[in-house]
Amino acid sequence: TIAKVRCLPLSWPEKAKTLLSTQSQATWGQGAHQLPNDIKALNLVRSSLMRTFYNADFYSMSPLLTFALLVPVQLEPSFAMQYAGLLTFQRCISGCAQSARLAQQILTSGAANTVGPCARIQELADGPLSELIQQLLLNQIDNLELWKHNLREQWRQNLLRQLEKERSHQYQHATKIDRNMTMMFHDMLQQVADGTGHPGLQ
Repeated sequence: TIAKVRCLPLSWPEKAKTLLSTQSQATWGQGAHQLPNDIKALNLVRSSLMRTFYNADFYSMSPLLTFALLVPVQLEPSFAMQYAGLLTFQRCISGCAQSARLAQQILTSGAANTVGPCARIQELADGPLSELIQQLLLNQIDNLELWKHNLREQWRQNLLRQLEKERSHQYQHATKIDRNMTMMFHDMLQQVADGTGHPGLQ
């Protein structure tokens, strides 16, 4: 699907929208098992996405920066799997006190070490989304859309931290990027590309 989207005469935002609409092909069933650990396969998917967005076989731009700033972060393969799994878990225990209690019992017992949703939650709880996962487990999500937004924002910061570490010679202060100002400038450049550009940039 990713390779086929590259062939479509679509703008960057339209490609992102199309890929999001077909993402369930890859994420269906997430949350029922443990985290995918085939890093090579996930990196190949990420590379395919980069080629599709930049419409080029070779690229020098960091995927970390691209997914943190320029495309919906839930397209980033590793996060896509985690995001889908967390939302599946949330739907299962939302509004059902019995399911929530059962999940807590499993998480505090040895049974959580086996393959399954609770084993997956335990894996995720040790990662960069730990605080938001605690909110999920303690049933402290008052605004689901805000919680989902915070998941995405936390992962963007995680990507920027990785960027600082992996390409410190280029992006030493990536986590200090003013995302709002950056995206305002991005939108101005988009207008220029569309022919309705900002006079000061033409």
